Amino acid sequence: MGIRNAKVRHIGELIGDMFEDSGLESKNSELDVCDLWRSVVGDMVNARTAVSCSDGVLYVKCSSSVVAKQLSMEREGLLHALNSKVGRLIVRRVVIR
Repeated sequence: MGIRNAKVRHIGELIGDMFEDSGLESKNSELDVCDLWRSVVGDMVNARTAVSCSDGVLYVKCSSSVVAKQLSMEREGLLHALNSKVGRLIVRRVVIR
């Protein structure tokens, strides 16, 4: 009889709840930020950088000191652009190496 009273939910909603409950949603969002990096900085900068994101910190490894200096000057803009593209606050800090 409990089946009649059960709420029918879309599978996507169930998976989303599971991700949220397990903490995987934030990890997935951090991967989204890394995927969006190229669209924010462009092909030239993307080719000279490697990015990873963990616990709200975006780590950017630069193969060019010129690119590293430019990214350092645009750090706040990068934070805003990446968080805007992902649709929520994921990146709280950018570390450029």
